[in-house]
Amino acid sequence: MNSDSTLANVPEIEVPDAGSAESDSNVAAENNATTSSIQSHSAPCRSPLSDHGPSPDVKGRVTKPVLRSATFDRSKPRMRKRVSFAKPEYLLQLEDSKTAQGCLAAMCRGNILTKVRQRGMFTRWFNLNEEMTAVCWQSTRKENDHARIEVSSLHEIRHGRHSELLRSLDVQEPDDCIFTIVHSSDFQCMDLIAETPEIATVWVMGLQYLVNMANPPVRSPSSKEKPIRDLWLEQLFVEADSNGDGFLDQEEIVRLCYKHNVGLSEETIRKKFEEADTNRVAESRGRLDRDEFRDFYMSLSTRPEIVYLVGQYGNSDVLTAEQLLVFLKTEQRLDNATVEDCQAIIQEFEPTPIGKAETHLTVDGFTRYLRSSNGDVFRRTHVSVHQDMTQPLSHYFLSSSHNTYLTQSQSGPVEAMGITRALHRGCRLIDLDVWSGPSFPIVSKTGSAADPSMPLAAALETVRDACFKVSHYPLFLRLEVHCCIEQQHMIVDLVQSKLGKYLYSGDVDDSSTISPEDAREKIFLVGKKLAPSKTAEDDGEVSEEEDEPLTFSEPAEYPTSPANRKMVRTGSAAAIVPPPTPPLQQLPKMKFCKELSNLIHISSATDRGFGDDIFEQYPTYEMASLAETRVQTYSVASSERLMLRTKMSLARAYPAVTRPESSNMDPMAVWTRGVQSVAMNCQTIGKPMDMNEGLFKANGYSGYYLKPRSMRADCGFVNYRDVTAPVSGTSPVDVTIKVVSGQMLPKPANTENRTEVIDPYVVLEVEGMDSDRATYRTRPIENNGFNPVWDETCAFHIRFPDLAMVRFVVLDADAIGSDFIGQFCIPLSSVETGYRHVHLISNVHHPLPNASLFVHITINNDRPGRRIASGTAYRKKAKKEALGLHTIGQKDVDSHFKKYGPLLLQAAGLSYDADFALSTFKDCCGLSGWTTIYNCVKLLINRARVANVTLSLEMVNEVYPTFAITGNGEAPDLVKKACQALTQGVPAFRALCSESATVADELKGAYEESLPLLKTMKPNSGVEKKAQKALELFSFNCLSLQMEGEELLNAQSDVANALKQIAMTAKLLSME
Repeated sequence: MNSDSTLANVPEIEVPDAGSAESDSNVAAENNATTSSIQSHSAPCRSPLSDHGPSPDVKGRVTKPVLRSATFDRSKPRMRKRVSFAKPEYLLQLEDSKTAQGCLAAMCRGNILTKVRQRGMFTRWFNLNEEMTAVCWQSTRKENDHARIEVSSLHEIRHGRHSELLRSLDVQEPDDCIFTIVHSSDFQCMDLIAETPEIATVWVMGLQYLVNMANPPVRSPSSKEKPIRDLWLEQLFVEADSNGDGFLDQEEIVRLCYKHNVGLSEETIRKKFEEADTNRVAESRGRLDRDEFRDFYMSLSTRPEIVYLVGQYGNSDVLTAEQLLVFLKTEQRLDNATVEDCQAIIQEFEPTPIGKAETHLTVDGFTRYLRSSNGDVFRRTHVSVHQDMTQPLSHYFLSSSHNTYLTQSQSGPVEAMGITRALHRGCRLIDLDVWSGPSFPIVSKTGSAADPSMPLAAALETVRDACFKVSHYPLFLRLEVHCCIEQQHMIVDLVQSKLGKYLYSGDVDDSSTISPEDAREKIFLVGKKLAPSKTAEDDGEVSEEEDEPLTFSEPAEYPTSPANRKMVRTGSAAAIVPPPTPPLQQLPKMKFCKELSNLIHISSATDRGFGDDIFEQYPTYEMASLAETRVQTYSVASSERLMLRTKMSLARAYPAVTRPESSNMDPMAVWTRGVQSVAMNCQTIGKPMDMNEGLFKANGYSGYYLKPRSMRADCGFVNYRDVTAPVSGTSPVDVTIKVVSGQMLPKPANTENRTEVIDPYVVLEVEGMDSDRATYRTRPIENNGFNPVWDETCAFHIRFPDLAMVRFVVLDADAIGSDFIGQFCIPLSSVETGYRHVHLISNVHHPLPNASLFVHITINNDRPGRRIASGTAYRKKAKKEALGLHTIGQKDVDSHFKKYGPLLLQAAGLSYDADFALSTFKDCCGLSGWTTIYNCVKLLINRARVANVTLSLEMVNEVYPTFAITGNGEAPDLVKKACQALTQGVPAFRALCSESATVADELKGAYEESLPLLKTMKPNSGVEKKAQKALELFSFNCLSLQMEGEELLNAQSDVANALKQIAMTAKLLSME
């Protein structure tokens, strides 16, 4: 049979362009230099065609090394931009492989692939024969009859490191270049490595199509058998062809696209129209016939990664409501989804009348669903205020502005627009510098007549009009007063007349009793106050305030620079000793009006440093102002003390005077030390503002974001010195992000007139604790901003997820630098897992129309039971690790925690045994421990059917699923082991589900009983270092009781959902 006639009958399904072999390696050196803390490519990272998630025990980024074959030497460095006058023939052939038809054609032409064997790696030429009945390769033997695999014998196509051989060998190639062909009656595995991920994707898509078809496609389906999508496109063509001439012109196409919400700009639609207009007859130019219209629509809307998902979970080209439910539960982690929800989704997003009537979701409807808010990476419930707003004010981070009245540099201009902009962004702490004017107070940077200024009255009116437009929670108005006594009285009159109804009227002597909810739509004035000893009629003196208080007798360098620290030996280990803190200077005094002092709610205090007592209590009615250099010093010498201080006392950090251009400090470095307010120059774009916007967006732009438990609980403590130590009150997580593709990426701003097409690449940044920060960069895709496909995976181990953020950045690779295209920053706690779209925004935080990234994200708690390993010794070690109790050195306290040891052991054993049983089941299926339940069950069913046996679903106690093997054939060992593992796990599942609630309640009671013991430790604080260590150990023990109970309930929920998915998938695949 001729391959051309066969290919003509294959449905057109778009797949990624096959790019240059060079493009994979041109950033390897840079990745090696910048991503040492990233885990990557070490376990299944499998394009859009496969499962997800790395092995949890792999540490460190693994970039693309040199193939162990002289044929594919990619070790030579390459420039980012390349000019090539000749490409290999097979790459030229693959450039047009955008459909399933093109995939099979490229496979028929052939590629060089590397076979992985136990004894080595061998390079061979592979191709699909003309009849498309066998995969063939060139053998070194004279007879080539055995160098083929019949298509009819294919069982599975696995993309990634998914065979026993690959998992046992140290194959140092990225997973997206590796695939496995499972074939023959004994399920043999042929492991292959392609030169590029694109070539591997073409082979996987083509072979998967042949497997799904059961037999090679040899005939065209009749019109009655046409897919729903094809019938719908024919209907669209007829409806749009208003004059009935059998053609559609540009205007008809544009109207049709807008009517059906294609989501593309008119410029893009017209450009694609011209590309699809291939008529060579003069009278037909400028119009599309039926076939051209179909090609045009497919080029606009067909995305290969989504086509594959539909084929993976559905029947060929559609998803039923039941199949959609499996996808939502297994991939998207929507455990509460129901069939009724899926039916409603189909009715809302399916464009075809036939699909709605038959409750089927086509590729177009599925794409619409994933591009809607339902498929957004940002959790929808976090768009509005969702956090507890009844805790003390010091328990929240505040969105803050620095010198709010400035709109450009620190020298001006001064405009009301600066105040409005900050308030419309949800800022809840704003700055005004008030100076004496000619006849009334003015807002100015220095008060000089030469500097720009505005009347204080106008500034207060702007505050009044915009203060609660975005957020209804309290606003802190910080007045830095430099006026004479006469104009201070004028300030009092202006504040009372302009803001009187909003001023907080309650008692603020103890701000720890005031919550944001208590003070809705109220304003707190922050500024200098007179000492309480003054009588009601007396004015007095206060210290002058400066942008950079004269805290140090000499300028302080960045404390962590090598020049500003030294190494000393303590025993066998080296320790960093921070430089001594320079002495404080006496600040100048100024006369201050008693009436204005009485109007101020919270005193703006100069930082006084720390005393010897780690349990020192700081005033709750003060807000300490910390210069950027001071925070840097504390970050090295006293991070723990700063965090303890800000549990109940407010603090504000502001930029150094060395930032006259209004650049911003790194807010994450300040937030991780517990400081509530980081004063930002809102007029300046860049990464710091992106993080600030991203954090406060995640609580409905309220301007408040609840601090992590370890930074606000009485017994909370964070160890900043030991980057390997777990943080009390939280569990580390493993985050895996696959960057699949991009959509409609625009040119960088101000470069729209450039003629060249962008070469986009993605940078993933994790921000948080110093030990959690990491960066990953994909390769650039040349000349494709419309639908670039990266298909790259990276993984991060995050020690403190409660305050971690993920930033997606898209840049244009350029010979002279990288141009910014778009970004999106989001707290890890607001990330939705599964297949998600990241809708990009500009550097000024405006949405980029239709521009997005398509990613797959998994977030897994690093629980010991999830780490697959055999042997009793490992299991005992894992359980002991879960206990995490330490000896504090105080007899009464130690004896108290010791009595809860058996309870912790029971909790650890329950969660570990169930997790381990579930992971063992997945491992017996031959797949990764992070794979989905759906893929495991589907694999077992397929293996059983080939062996002529049947798997019957049996429910133990109507809750716990097991599989019984029946039939005349012999079940494969893999099926037997997996079924046995699931049956053996039933006791562990039953114990966890029945006992977890009781044990968790007991652990909660133990935590509450432990809290009062903190007071007994204070008299014995003694030496600061010993007290700090004792507090750290107490905090860890106390919060471990609370956290272990929560983790136990999380484990019970995860296992219960997994068991439901096993039963649901088995029923869906007609096992019963």
